[in-house]
Amino acid sequence: MDPIKNSLASQRSLVFITAEYPFGKQETFIENEISLLSEAFDRIIVLPKSTPGSPRTMPSNCIIGTLYGSKYRSIGWRTLYQECFSVMGHWGKFKIAYRSWQSINKRLTQISTSTKGVLGELVYYSYWLDEGAMAAAFLAQRDGSFAISRAHGWDVYPVRHPHKYLPYRSYLANSDLVVCPISKHGAEALREQGFTNLDLFYLGAPQPKKVEVKNRQGTKTLVSISSCIELKRVQRIAAIFAALYQRDSTWRWNHFGDGPLEAEVKEWLDKSGAEGYIFHGRQSNETIHQWLSENANNTIFINQSTTEGLPVSMMEAMSVGIPCVGTNVGGVSEIIEDGNNGLLHDDGLSVETVAHLIEALDEDRLHSMAENAKNTWQNKFNAEKNHTAFLKRLT
Repeated sequence: MDPIKNSLASQRSLVFITAEYPFGKQETFIENEISLLSEAFDRIIVLPKSTPGSPRTMPSNCIIGTLYGSKYRSIGWRTLYQECFSVMGHWGKFKIAYRSWQSINKRLTQISTSTKGVLGELVYYSYWLDEGAMAAAFLAQRDGSFAISRAHGWDVYPVRHPHKYLPYRSYLANSDLVVCPISKHGAEALREQGFTNLDLFYLGAPQPKKVEVKNRQGTKTLVSISSCIELKRVQRIAAIFAALYQRDSTWRWNHFGDGPLEAEVKEWLDKSGAEGYIFHGRQSNETIHQWLSENANNTIFINQSTTEGLPVSMMEAMSVGIPCVGTNVGGVSEIIEDGNNGLLHDDGLSVETVAHLIEALDEDRLHSMAENAKNTWQNKFNAEKNHTAFLKRLT
Protein backbone atom coordinates (compact mmCIF):
# COMPACT_ATOMS: atom_id res chain seq x y z
CA MET A 1 0.00 0.00 0.00
CA ASP A 2 1.52 3.32 -1.06
CA PRO A 3 1.50 6.04 1.58
CA ILE A 4 -0.30 9.22 0.66
CA LYS A 5 1.82 12.24 -0.24
CA ASN A 6 1.67 14.86 2.46
CA SER A 7 2.63 17.98 0.52
CA LEU A 8 -0.71 19.74 0.92
CA ALA A 9 -1.01 21.70 4.15
CA SER A 10 -4.80 21.59 3.81
CA GLN A 11 -4.98 17.83 4.22
CA ARG A 12 -6.63 16.32 7.28
CA SER A 13 -5.09 13.24 8.85
CA LEU A 14 -6.65 10.98 11.45
CA VAL A 15 -4.24 9.40 13.93
CA PHE A 16 -6.17 6.26 14.88
CA ILE A 17 -4.83 4.59 18.04
CA THR A 18 -5.89 0.95 18.47
CA ALA A 19 -5.01 -2.09 20.56
CA GLU A 20 -4.12 -4.29 17.59
CA TYR A 21 -6.28 -3.37 14.58
CA PRO A 22 -5.66 -4.04 11.70
CA PHE A 23 -3.72 -7.01 13.09
CA GLY A 24 -5.11 -9.96 15.04
CA LYS A 25 -8.76 -10.87 15.41
CA GLN A 26 -9.88 -8.39 18.05
CA GLU A 27 -11.56 -4.99 17.54
CA THR A 28 -13.76 -6.42 14.81
CA PHE A 29 -16.20 -3.55 15.38
CA ILE A 30 -13.70 -1.14 13.79
CA GLU A 31 -14.41 -2.84 10.47
CA ASN A 32 -17.91 -1.35 10.66
CA GLU A 33 -16.63 2.24 10.71
CA ILE A 34 -13.21 2.34 9.01
CA SER A 35 -14.69 2.88 5.52
CA LEU A 36 -16.67 5.91 6.73
CA LEU A 37 -13.57 7.30 8.44
CA SER A 38 -11.53 6.84 5.27
CA GLU A 39 -14.03 8.88 3.28
CA ALA A 40 -13.90 11.77 5.73
CA PHE A 41 -10.09 12.10 6.03
CA ASP A 42 -7.35 12.42 3.46
CA ARG A 43 -5.19 10.00 5.40
CA ILE A 44 -5.60 7.62 8.33
CA ILE A 45 -2.49 6.62 10.26
CA VAL A 46 -3.36 3.47 12.20
CA LEU A 47 -1.26 2.83 15.32
CA PRO A 48 -1.74 -0.62 16.90
CA LYS A 49 -0.09 -1.52 20.19
CA SER A 50 0.42 -5.17 19.25
CA THR A 51 0.70 -6.74 15.80
CA PRO A 52 -0.24 -10.44 15.88
CA GLY A 53 -0.54 -12.19 12.54
CA SER A 54 -1.07 -10.46 9.22
CA PRO A 55 -2.92 -7.15 8.83
CA ARG A 56 -6.47 -7.10 7.61
CA THR A 57 -7.40 -5.24 4.44
CA MET A 58 -7.99 -1.53 4.98
CA PRO A 59 -9.11 1.30 2.68
CA SER A 60 -6.35 2.58 0.38
CA ASN A 61 -5.74 5.81 2.30
CA CYS A 62 -5.07 3.95 5.56
CA ILE A 63 -1.43 3.34 6.46
CA ILE A 64 0.15 1.58 9.43
CA GLY A 65 2.45 3.87 11.37
CA THR A 66 5.57 3.18 13.38
CA LEU A 67 5.33 0.12 15.59
CA TYR A 68 4.87 0.47 19.33
CA GLY A 69 7.92 -0.13 21.49
CA SER A 70 10.43 2.69 21.91
CA LYS A 71 9.97 5.17 24.76
CA TYR A 72 12.34 8.07 24.31
CA ARG A 73 9.54 10.65 24.22
CA SER A 74 8.07 11.43 27.63
CA ILE A 75 4.87 12.92 28.98
CA GLY A 76 7.02 14.15 31.87
CA TRP A 77 7.91 13.03 35.36
CA ARG A 78 5.49 15.48 36.93
CA THR A 79 2.51 13.50 35.62
CA LEU A 80 3.92 10.33 37.19
CA TYR A 81 4.68 12.08 40.50
CA GLN A 82 1.16 13.49 40.75
CA GLU A 83 -0.42 10.09 40.09
CA CYS A 84 1.87 8.33 42.57
CA PHE A 85 1.10 10.96 45.19
CA SER A 86 -2.62 10.30 44.72
CA VAL A 87 -2.10 6.57 45.49
CA MET A 88 0.53 7.06 48.18
CA GLY A 89 0.80 4.09 50.52
CA HIS A 90 -0.59 1.60 48.00
CA TRP A 91 2.37 -0.22 46.43
CA GLY A 92 0.23 -2.21 43.98
CA LYS A 93 -1.34 0.92 42.51
CA PHE A 94 2.06 2.62 42.40
CA LYS A 95 3.45 -0.17 40.21
CA ILE A 96 0.44 0.03 37.89
CA ALA A 97 0.86 3.81 37.59
CA TYR A 98 4.54 3.46 36.72
CA ARG A 99 3.98 0.76 34.08
CA SER A 100 1.16 2.82 32.60
CA TRP A 101 3.42 5.91 32.49
CA GLN A 102 5.99 3.88 30.54
CA SER A 103 3.29 2.78 28.11
CA ILE A 104 2.10 6.37 27.65
CA ASN A 105 5.65 7.36 26.71
CA LYS A 106 5.83 4.54 24.17
CA ARG A 107 2.54 5.67 22.67
CA LEU A 108 3.86 9.25 22.49
CA THR A 109 6.92 8.04 20.63
CA GLN A 110 4.83 5.95 18.27
CA ILE A 111 2.57 8.90 17.45
CA SER A 112 5.41 11.40 17.11
CA THR A 113 7.50 9.26 14.78
CA SER A 114 4.46 8.24 12.71
CA THR A 115 3.35 11.84 12.13
CA LYS A 116 6.79 13.39 11.59
CA GLY A 117 6.71 15.42 8.39
CA VAL A 118 2.94 15.06 7.96
CA LEU A 119 1.51 18.45 7.01
CA GLY A 120 -1.98 19.70 7.62
CA GLU A 121 -4.41 19.12 10.47
CA LEU A 122 -4.01 16.15 12.80
CA VAL A 123 -7.00 14.66 14.63
CA TYR A 124 -6.31 12.08 17.35
CA TYR A 125 -8.76 9.22 17.88
CA SER A 126 -8.10 6.56 20.50
CA TYR A 127 -10.41 3.55 20.36
CA TRP A 128 -9.87 2.90 24.07
CA LEU A 129 -9.72 5.17 27.11
CA ASP A 130 -6.23 4.01 28.04
CA GLU A 131 -2.58 5.03 27.56
CA GLY A 132 -3.28 5.83 23.91
CA ALA A 133 -5.97 8.30 25.00
CA MET A 134 -3.52 9.76 27.52
CA ALA A 135 -0.94 10.36 24.78
CA ALA A 136 -3.59 11.87 22.50
CA ALA A 137 -4.84 14.17 25.27
CA PHE A 138 -1.28 15.33 26.02
CA LEU A 139 -0.46 16.06 22.37
CA ALA A 140 -3.78 17.79 21.74
CA GLN A 141 -3.26 20.06 24.73
CA ARG A 142 0.31 20.81 23.67
CA ASP A 143 -0.48 21.47 20.00
CA GLY A 144 -4.07 22.71 20.14
CA SER A 145 -5.30 19.70 18.17
CA PHE A 146 -8.57 17.83 18.58
CA ALA A 147 -8.49 14.54 20.51
CA ILE A 148 -11.31 12.08 21.07
CA SER A 149 -11.60 8.64 22.64
CA ARG A 150 -14.24 5.98 22.83
CA ALA A 151 -14.83 4.30 26.18
CA HIS A 152 -16.18 0.75 26.26
CA GLY A 153 -16.12 -1.49 29.34
CA TRP A 154 -12.79 -2.56 30.80
CA ASP A 155 -11.49 0.98 30.18
CA VAL A 156 -14.48 2.49 32.02
CA TYR A 157 -14.96 0.46 35.20
CA PRO A 158 -12.08 0.40 37.74
CA VAL A 159 -13.78 -2.50 39.53
CA ARG A 160 -12.68 -4.83 36.73
CA HIS A 161 -9.01 -4.23 37.49
CA PRO A 162 -6.51 -5.20 40.18
CA HIS A 163 -6.96 -3.01 43.26
CA LYS A 164 -10.10 -1.59 41.54
CA TYR A 165 -7.83 1.02 39.99
CA LEU A 166 -7.40 2.68 36.60
CA PRO A 167 -4.47 5.13 36.53
CA TYR A 168 -4.46 8.77 35.42
CA ARG A 169 -8.22 9.22 35.51
CA SER A 170 -7.86 12.68 37.00
CA TYR A 171 -5.51 13.74 34.20
CA LEU A 172 -7.90 12.46 31.54
CA ALA A 173 -10.98 13.92 33.23
CA ASN A 174 -9.40 17.38 33.41
CA SER A 175 -7.96 17.38 29.88
CA ASP A 176 -9.62 18.65 26.70
CA LEU A 177 -10.09 15.07 25.49
CA VAL A 178 -13.64 14.37 24.29
CA VAL A 179 -14.66 11.03 25.79
CA CYS A 180 -17.38 9.05 24.03
CA PRO A 181 -18.83 6.21 26.14
CA ILE A 182 -20.75 3.54 24.25
CA SER A 183 -23.52 3.25 26.85
CA LYS A 184 -25.48 5.45 29.24
CA HIS A 185 -24.31 3.23 32.08
CA GLY A 186 -20.71 3.87 31.10
CA ALA A 187 -21.32 7.60 30.85
CA GLU A 188 -22.68 7.67 34.39
CA ALA A 189 -19.69 5.67 35.67
CA LEU A 190 -17.31 8.17 34.05
CA ARG A 191 -19.19 11.12 35.54
CA GLU A 192 -18.65 9.59 38.97
CA GLN A 193 -14.92 9.54 38.16
CA GLY A 194 -14.95 13.29 37.42
CA PHE A 195 -15.38 13.29 33.63
CA THR A 196 -17.56 16.07 32.23
CA ASN A 197 -16.55 16.33 28.56
CA LEU A 198 -18.66 13.35 27.55
CA ASP A 199 -20.62 12.56 24.40
CA LEU A 200 -22.57 9.29 24.16
CA PHE A 201 -22.34 7.32 20.92
CA TYR A 202 -23.66 3.79 20.62
CA LEU A 203 -21.77 1.31 18.49
CA GLY A 204 -23.82 -0.72 16.05
CA ALA A 205 -24.20 -3.71 13.77
CA PRO A 206 -24.20 -3.44 9.97
CA GLN A 207 -27.17 -4.01 7.72
CA PRO A 208 -27.50 -7.80 7.45
CA LYS A 209 -27.13 -9.40 4.04
CA LYS A 210 -30.14 -11.08 2.52
CA VAL A 211 -29.75 -14.83 2.80
CA GLU A 212 -32.03 -17.83 2.74
CA VAL A 213 -33.11 -18.51 6.31
CA LYS A 214 -33.16 -22.18 7.25
CA ASN A 215 -36.52 -23.70 8.18
CA ARG A 216 -35.96 -24.98 11.71
CA GLN A 217 -39.47 -25.63 13.00
CA GLY A 218 -39.59 -27.81 16.08
CA THR A 219 -36.00 -27.02 17.09
CA LYS A 220 -34.90 -24.17 19.33
CA THR A 221 -31.30 -23.04 19.49
CA LEU A 222 -29.20 -21.03 21.90
CA VAL A 223 -26.30 -19.09 20.41
CA SER A 224 -23.54 -17.29 22.30
CA ILE A 225 -20.54 -15.26 21.19
CA SER A 226 -17.70 -14.60 23.61
CA SER A 227 -14.30 -15.64 24.84
CA CYS A 228 -14.32 -18.61 27.20
CA ILE A 229 -13.19 -16.69 30.28
CA GLU A 230 -14.54 -16.33 33.80
CA LEU A 231 -16.11 -12.92 33.19
CA LYS A 232 -18.27 -14.27 30.35
CA ARG A 233 -19.52 -17.28 32.38
CA VAL A 234 -19.76 -19.61 29.38
CA GLN A 235 -19.89 -22.50 31.88
CA ARG A 236 -23.15 -21.02 33.18
CA ILE A 237 -24.56 -20.90 29.64
CA ALA A 238 -23.59 -24.57 29.31
CA ALA A 239 -25.53 -25.35 32.50
CA ILE A 240 -28.61 -23.50 31.22
CA PHE A 241 -28.41 -25.41 27.94
CA ALA A 242 -28.02 -28.72 29.79
CA ALA A 243 -31.12 -27.94 31.88
CA LEU A 244 -33.11 -27.24 28.70
CA TYR A 245 -31.74 -30.33 26.94
CA GLN A 246 -32.62 -32.64 29.81
CA ARG A 247 -36.27 -31.69 29.45
CA ASP A 248 -36.29 -31.44 25.63
CA SER A 249 -33.53 -33.11 23.63
CA THR A 250 -34.34 -31.08 20.51
CA TRP A 251 -32.57 -28.04 22.01
CA ARG A 252 -29.26 -27.07 20.41
CA TRP A 253 -26.44 -24.72 21.43
CA ASN A 254 -23.87 -23.04 19.18
CA HIS A 255 -20.98 -21.09 20.70
CA PHE A 256 -18.55 -18.81 18.83
CA GLY A 257 -15.28 -17.99 20.57
CA ASP A 258 -12.43 -19.72 22.33
CA GLY A 259 -10.39 -19.28 25.47
CA PRO A 260 -8.77 -20.96 28.46
CA LEU A 261 -12.02 -22.41 29.83
CA GLU A 262 -13.21 -24.04 26.60
CA ALA A 263 -11.88 -27.54 27.41
CA GLU A 264 -13.32 -27.39 30.92
CA VAL A 265 -16.78 -26.45 29.63
CA LYS A 266 -16.74 -29.25 27.04
CA GLU A 267 -15.69 -31.77 29.67
CA TRP A 268 -18.52 -30.67 31.96
CA LEU A 269 -21.04 -30.98 29.11
CA ASP A 270 -19.85 -34.50 28.29
CA LYS A 271 -20.36 -35.54 31.90
CA SER A 272 -23.81 -33.92 32.00
CA GLY A 273 -25.01 -36.11 29.14
CA ALA A 274 -26.05 -33.12 27.02
CA GLU A 275 -25.57 -33.43 23.28
CA GLY A 276 -26.36 -31.22 20.33
CA TYR A 277 -23.85 -28.46 21.03
CA ILE A 278 -21.14 -27.09 18.75
CA PHE A 279 -18.11 -24.99 19.67
CA HIS A 280 -17.16 -23.14 16.48
CA GLY A 281 -14.06 -21.52 17.96
CA ARG A 282 -12.96 -18.03 17.02
CA GLN A 283 -14.50 -17.03 13.70
CA SER A 284 -14.48 -13.94 11.51
CA ASN A 285 -17.26 -11.38 11.77
CA GLU A 286 -18.40 -12.36 8.30
CA THR A 287 -18.71 -16.04 9.25
CA ILE A 288 -20.68 -15.22 12.40
CA HIS A 289 -23.00 -12.82 10.57
CA GLN A 290 -23.65 -15.47 7.96
CA TRP A 291 -24.52 -18.07 10.59
CA LEU A 292 -26.81 -15.70 12.50
CA SER A 293 -28.62 -14.71 9.31
CA GLU A 294 -29.16 -18.28 8.14
CA ASN A 295 -30.22 -19.61 11.55
CA ALA A 296 -32.37 -16.75 12.86
CA ASN A 297 -35.57 -18.82 13.09
CA ASN A 298 -36.27 -20.13 16.61
CA THR A 299 -32.85 -18.98 17.82
CA ILE A 300 -32.17 -17.12 21.06
CA PHE A 301 -28.96 -15.26 21.78
CA ILE A 302 -27.69 -15.68 25.35
CA ASN A 303 -25.13 -13.74 27.39
CA GLN A 304 -24.46 -14.41 31.08
CA SER A 305 -21.55 -12.04 31.79
CA THR A 306 -20.93 -10.62 35.25
CA THR A 307 -20.09 -7.25 33.71
CA GLU A 308 -20.49 -5.69 30.27
CA GLY A 309 -20.26 -2.43 28.42
CA LEU A 310 -22.88 -2.76 25.70
CA PRO A 311 -22.40 -5.99 23.72
CA VAL A 312 -22.16 -5.49 19.95
CA SER A 313 -22.83 -9.22 19.61
CA MET A 314 -26.38 -8.57 20.87
CA MET A 315 -26.80 -5.83 18.28
CA GLU A 316 -25.66 -8.25 15.58
CA ALA A 317 -28.14 -10.86 16.76
CA MET A 318 -31.02 -8.39 16.87
CA SER A 319 -30.20 -7.09 13.39
CA VAL A 320 -31.38 -10.43 11.96
CA GLY A 321 -34.30 -10.82 14.35
CA ILE A 322 -32.80 -12.95 17.12
CA PRO A 323 -34.15 -12.12 20.61
CA CYS A 324 -31.59 -11.87 23.41
CA VAL A 325 -31.36 -13.18 26.96
CA GLY A 326 -28.89 -11.42 29.20
CA THR A 327 -27.90 -10.37 32.68
CA ASN A 328 -28.84 -6.88 33.85
CA VAL A 329 -25.26 -5.58 34.10
CA GLY A 330 -23.51 -2.59 32.56
CA GLY A 331 -25.42 -1.21 29.60
CA VAL A 332 -27.29 -4.43 28.73
CA SER A 333 -30.61 -2.90 29.82
CA GLU A 334 -30.13 -0.30 27.08
CA ILE A 335 -30.57 -2.97 24.43
CA ILE A 336 -32.75 -5.69 26.03
CA GLU A 337 -36.28 -4.63 26.93
CA ASP A 338 -37.49 -7.45 29.14
CA GLY A 339 -40.42 -9.29 27.58
CA ASN A 340 -40.30 -7.16 24.43
CA ASN A 341 -37.18 -8.11 22.46
CA GLY A 342 -35.77 -10.64 24.89
CA LEU A 343 -35.35 -11.48 28.55
CA LEU A 344 -33.37 -9.33 31.01
CA HIS A 345 -32.68 -10.88 34.40
CA ASP A 346 -30.58 -10.35 37.52
CA ASP A 347 -27.11 -11.82 37.22
CA GLY A 348 -27.68 -13.86 40.39
CA LEU A 349 -30.77 -15.65 39.09
CA SER A 350 -30.41 -19.43 39.30
CA VAL A 351 -29.60 -21.54 36.25
CA GLU A 352 -32.87 -23.43 36.62
CA THR A 353 -34.91 -20.24 36.75
CA VAL A 354 -33.27 -18.82 33.63
CA ALA A 355 -33.84 -22.13 31.83
CA HIS A 356 -37.53 -22.08 32.81
CA LEU A 357 -37.90 -18.49 31.52
CA ILE A 358 -36.43 -19.51 28.17
CA GLU A 359 -38.44 -22.71 28.04
CA ALA A 360 -41.66 -20.73 28.49
CA LEU A 361 -41.12 -18.81 25.23
CA ASP A 362 -43.44 -20.40 22.69
CA GLU A 363 -43.14 -19.81 18.94
CA ASP A 364 -45.65 -16.94 18.91
CA ARG A 365 -43.72 -15.02 21.60
CA LEU A 366 -40.43 -15.76 19.89
CA HIS A 367 -41.80 -14.42 16.61
CA SER A 368 -43.04 -11.24 18.30
CA MET A 369 -39.71 -10.77 20.11
CA ALA A 370 -37.85 -11.34 16.84
CA GLU A 371 -39.75 -8.50 15.12
CA ASN A 372 -39.15 -6.22 18.11
CA ALA A 373 -35.47 -7.13 18.09
CA LYS A 374 -35.16 -6.02 14.46
CA ASN A 375 -36.87 -2.74 15.31
CA THR A 376 -34.50 -2.18 18.23
CA TRP A 377 -31.52 -2.62 15.93
CA GLN A 378 -32.94 -0.32 13.26
CA ASN A 379 -33.90 2.44 15.71
CA LYS A 380 -30.89 2.38 18.05
CA PHE A 381 -28.02 0.21 16.83
CA ASN A 382 -27.78 0.57 13.07
CA ALA A 383 -24.02 0.85 12.48
CA GLU A 384 -24.24 3.17 9.50
CA LYS A 385 -26.45 5.64 11.36
CA ASN A 386 -24.41 5.53 14.57
CA HIS A 387 -20.99 5.72 12.95
CA THR A 388 -22.14 8.58 10.74
CA ALA A 389 -23.24 10.49 13.83
CA PHE A 390 -19.90 9.81 15.51
CA LEU A 391 -18.06 10.92 12.37
CA LYS A 392 -19.75 14.33 12.55
CA ARG A 393 -18.24 14.74 16.04
CA LEU A 394 -14.80 13.96 14.62
CA THR A 395 -15.05 16.40 11.76
